[in-house]
Parts: sequence; structure tokens; C-alpha cells
Amino acid sequence: MEPLDRERTLGQAIPPDTPHAVSVSLPTWRSNVGYEEGWPSVVKRMTTGYPRFFVHKTISSFADLLLQHHGSSTSSSSSDQAAMLFPTHVAAARCLRFISEQSAPEQRPKGGETRILDFVPTPAFKKADPQMEKAVRISAAVYPSRLGSLAKSFWQHTGEGVTSRRAEYCRRMYEDGCLVEKSKAQDAERVQCKGPRRYRKEASTGDVPLVNGFAAHVNGGTNGMVDQAKFVEERFGRNLNVDMADKANLAIRRRIAGTLTDDVELDQGGGARAASTASDGVARVSEDDVYLYPGGMNSIFHTHQNLMAVRGDLRSVCFGFPYIDTLKVLEKFTSKGALFYGHGSATDLSSLEMHLQHTSEKILALFCEFPSNPLLKCPDLRRIRELADRHDFAVVVDETIGNWLNVEILPWADVIVSSLTKVFSGDSNVMGGSAVLNPSGRYYAKLKEVWDRGRLDDDSADDATGSSPTRTTNGIPAHNNTPDSQKRKTQPSADTSTLFPFDILTLERNSRDFIPRNSRINANALSIARLLKSSPYVKAVYYPHPDIHPDPDAAAVYETYRRKGKGPAAKPAADESANGVSTKAESTSGNSDQQNHGGTGPSSESSQQNHRATGTPQNPDAQKHGGTEPPHSPTPHTHGGYTPLLSLTFHNPTHAPIFYDNLPSHIIHKGPSLGTNFTLVSPFVLLAHYNEMEWARGFGVEGELVRVSVGLEDEGVLMGAFEGALAAVGRVVAEAEKGGEGGR
Repeated sequence: MEPLDRERTLGQAIPPDTPHAVSVSLPTWRSNVGYEEGWPSVVKRMTTGYPRFFVHKTISSFADLLLQHHGSSTSSSSSDQAAMLFPTHVAAARCLRFISEQSAPEQRPKGGETRILDFVPTPAFKKADPQMEKAVRISAAVYPSRLGSLAKSFWQHTGEGVTSRRAEYCRRMYEDGCLVEKSKAQDAERVQCKGPRRYRKEASTGDVPLVNGFAAHVNGGTNGMVDQAKFVEERFGRNLNVDMADKANLAIRRRIAGTLTDDVELDQGGGARAASTASDGVARVSEDDVYLYPGGMNSIFHTHQNLMAVRGDLRSVCFGFPYIDTLKVLEKFTSKGALFYGHGSATDLSSLEMHLQHTSEKILALFCEFPSNPLLKCPDLRRIRELADRHDFAVVVDETIGNWLNVEILPWADVIVSSLTKVFSGDSNVMGGSAVLNPSGRYYAKLKEVWDRGRLDDDSADDATGSSPTRTTNGIPAHNNTPDSQKRKTQPSADTSTLFPFDILTLERNSRDFIPRNSRINANALSIARLLKSSPYVKAVYYPHPDIHPDPDAAAVYETYRRKGKGPAAKPAADESANGVSTKAESTSGNSDQQNHGGTGPSSESSQQNHRATGTPQNPDAQKHGGTEPPHSPTPHTHGGYTPLLSLTFHNPTHAPIFYDNLPSHIIHKGPSLGTNFTLVSPFVLLAHYNEMEWARGFGVEGELVRVSVGLEDEGVLMGAFEGALAAVGRVVAEAEKGGEGGR
């Protein structure tokens, strides 16, 4: 086997030199295969990866350190034990429960083989930095190393694990003696703690000058040298003072609810609180209906758990070919399993209807994506809503790919979930997720009560050591005695102990120009989709535009729910860098910026109509529109686009690796994830379904499919890159024809 040393960027972070990147470079088709098959020539060069699939080295090294210091003395050797880190005791307990339930009887952990180590800040740190005290906790789930694959499955499926920023911060605290094992917290009371130097605002040495609040390099010495990665984040607005974390949380929730779109500093306030109803009396989403999570899959996991808390342990329906872990959550985190309708077609919906009629089975919820990943197929939400109302089940829609600026789907769902890691953030350096409740939904009152109370009725606080059940908030032990009548107004939308402040701050900064970035990405993606569609070597381009998607019905359904603006489509605006990559799109800031965008950017008033729950299909006003369009058009000044994502297949499957390998790496990044500000290409099925590609093929998902997430680069630069890759395929075809091997 040839060494892969020629692949210079293999295993490096995307973007380069990004400590908390959420993508990794896999620059050739073979490197993707090597990653899946565990080739040492690939695996040894992996410095990072997508956080749910690759445990960040900061996290794994910290887990090893804690295990080394606090490992069980009853184990024959440290290699017999392993640990994973979680933000709370309850999450660690869920991991150990999953390991026990999913392991074979002969492998199941025996008494004393599992335990949870909780680490908390010292009393001195609590006094020195009360803002960080609640967030700076970490729990290690300790289990037999033979069950490591199950622990990794839990980490991947649920997104419950700690983030790399939290692990980095907590390790430095631990090494400074400010984070200790819980039973020893009082013994450490005399330790003076101010938090890790990298995150402090004040200087720790006499006259060392500060650069953005951090000790700077002086006279070539190393004392007080600023941490370069942190300095860049602070200097260029990628992070903020931790004191702003609560305001950042609120700003994100308002941004999602459509009540805050201006690019304002957090200490300038966040705009007026969203009204609970519109002037016409129709229920509207407010920030109190938005719940934040450490990742998109974590929002799906908790939505499933909370629905079971309301409606019982029932089977769910996974409708359409989903992102891999959604189906796993529905199958593995209930005793009932899931019904899977993988084609997501009208025929599948009829089959589900017949099943419900003939069996009278009561189901928990239908989960679907709009559109789906990677085929961008769109379920008929109106028909699903009608079926849900008739047979009493909830509807959960993952709108990550479509996103709420492009599609209006909340009126047909009870809950919409999203990965904020993707287009909402764009910078590929932070994870986040959200769940939004529809205030017009039939289950809203009960769901709202559970989300606000935050109680998961799954005994999840019962840990392996026999601890008694504890009241929880989003699965986290609650520490406040707020009266229920006040909780909606005073409780944060997600317990801050699962959301690390510096992750929240980064996400808020990244998302300020979400609207103009979305417009530009939509325009670029449509141009690339048309180019690929025109190639004689390309069999199909899966993109939900009526002229492009191979399934006209899928495109027609998308068109039904695409936002229809009253004015022209928003004009993309961006600052260009030297290589043609847009580093930051212009922000939308009231009417003046609206004029800068050709009068098409949403004003504060119009953007407040985003995400409005304008009545279910049973609403009489909705019936006037044929039951398919909400009576009040949100974001009336913008058209919804067709998403940044597309997938393509080739007439000759062997052309896929040629196309992929010939995309120029200095223009097109190649690795997992989507929705980034830069174009990112991946052999998605190979990475997500390597050991089940024949199963995926049965649902029309070809193993040689190439997925493209289009970014903010100059359109001409992008077109040239993709034309060059297609030309490389053409040269191979020409050589084959010359040799008598046939055409395409």
C-alpha cells in the first residue's frame, strides 16, 4: 500500500490552525477509506475530527490524566479502565446505564467496574469567579476498557460529551489545584484560584502590559506571553468576556426566534423582549420557546427524552433517510425501538397511515428532516400534520439543512431542532444545537412544562453507585428553588451547566451575520448545482430546486414550504480576501444596512416575524391558503433559497474519486461537516455508512455519492474549481474511449 505522506493536509484541522475546529482534512478518496478502515498511515496523522466521531485530544488526554490520578485501586491495571468526560454527573450516569444495557451478558460490567468521578471548583474559586463556578464542573464515567466501543457509541449518538473548550479550561484548573474531586473540595479551601491564565482578564504579574486583557510578550521573554490562539479569538471578535455569557445565550435565542438580527454588541442590550402574541392574536415564538444545547444531536436526544416524559415510552417513526445518529437515538434510547420509513415518499406515508389504521398503535412522534441529508428529499409536512392530529403523535422536524431563513415549517411541527454548528455558526469552530417549541402546537402546554421544569422521567440520576434519583433540569441536577409560576420568565432556556460560556460566546459572535451569509451561500450553491447538472458525466444532482432535483415531487414539496418574500431576493454582500474567500459577510443592521443590501435585508420589524407560529393547518386562515401556506408570511422582504447543500452521483461510479481528488485543496476543503463559510466536500456515505453501504443503497443512497456544502467564496473561483474537477473526469473518459473501453 502506498504511503499517504504526499497528502500534506491529511488529518489537520479545517480551518487550519483552529484549536476547536469541527472538521478535519481528508484530502483524497483513499484517505477517507483509510480513515474508515483504520490504516495507521491515516489514523496516526489525525490531529482532530468532527467532535462526536473523534474525541478531541484535549478531552482524551484529560480523561487519561484523571484516570491515572483517581483510577480504581481494585483494577488489576490502569489499562483495564477507561473514562469519558461529561459536563454533569447525570450525563455520565446515562452513559454508564447505556453501556450496561447495550453490552452482551458475558461482557456486562460487574460490581465495582463502573463509577463516576465528579470534579468541582474549590470554595476559593467559587469566591474568586462566581460567574464560572457553575460551568466549571466535569464528571468522568469510568468503565471497563473492553466496553470502550459502547461508550464511544453513546458519545456519538447523544452528543452529551464535554466540549474541547470546557476540557481545556477544566484541565488547567485541575493542574492549578482549583478543580478537585468532589469529596476533597473542602480540603482545598485554602488554594487561591483565579482560573486558568489563558481565560483571565487581569494580569497576574506586576507591570506586564495587557493585550486585550491578557499578559503580552515583553522584550522577547516568555513570562506572561499571550496565548496566540486565544489572542486571535479575542482580538478578532471570536470570543467575549465571560460576563457576557448570559446575554449571549439570550441573544442567540432571540436571534433564532427572529427578534434580534442586528449586529450589536451584547453590552448595548439585545432589543425588546419578544411578545408572546402578534397583534392579530396569533401565537408567536419568543426566546422562551427556544432551548439551547451543546450540539444538534444533543437537541434531538433531549427532545426524544422529553417527549417520552410527556407521552410515555412509545415507538417513534423515523421518516425518510436520516442523518445516521437520529435513527440510532430513536432505536436505542427506548425499550420500544423505532419504525423506519427510509424512502420518505408519499408511498411510505401511505404505508404508515395503513399501519396506524390497522394496528391502532400509539406512537410517540414522527421525526424527519427538511430537506433530508444527503438526498435533499422533502416530506409532505401538511399531510404528516394531518396524520399526526388524527392519530395523536408529535411531529419533530430537523431543519438544519433547510434552515428557518429558507423554509417555513414550524406551523406543521410541534418541535423543530437544528444543529447551530452548521450555517448558523459558519466558522467551524464551535458546536451548538437548538430545539424550538411551536406555541400553536397541540402539545405545547405539556411540552413547555417539561422543558421548563427540565425533568427527565427516566431515573437518569441513578448512577452506577446506587445514588438516589435527583430532580434534574434538562437532565442536570437542579439547584434553584424558583417557583413554577416564575420559571418561564427567570429560568434560562437550557441549564448553563451543559453550555460552556466560551462556547456560547463564540456561537453568538459567529451568528451575527447569519442572514447575509445565508443569502450569499444560497446564490453560490445554486450556481454550482446548475454547473454540475449540465455535466454529461453527472447522473444526478440532489438539490431541491425545481430544475435540478431528479425527483420532481421532492422539489415541488420544498417549493411549497420555501419562504416567499414580497421583494427581490437578497443581494449577497461580503468582504473578499485575497484568495477570493469571503471572510465575513456584511451584517444586517436596521434600515441603513437594508438599503446597502439593495433594500432586501430584513429590518428589525420584519425579522421579528421570523419563526412565527402562524397557526396549524387546522387554523381557518390557513385553510384559505389551501392548507399549505401559513396566513402570515414571515420575513416578508426576503425569498428563501435552496440551502447550501447538494449531493451528486456519476453515471460511472469510479469517476467519483477522480472528481473528489481533483478538487483543488487550496480552494475547496475536503472533510466532514456542512454549512461552513468555506466550501466543504465529502464522500458522505462512505464516511457515515461505511459498514452498511448496501443497506443505504437500498434506499437510493449510493456509496459513491459526493456531498458538497457550498460556502462564501467568490462564485467565479468556485466555478473554476468544480469545472477543473469535471475536466479531470473528462480526460479519464477520453483516455478510456481512446483505449476502446467505452464512453461515460
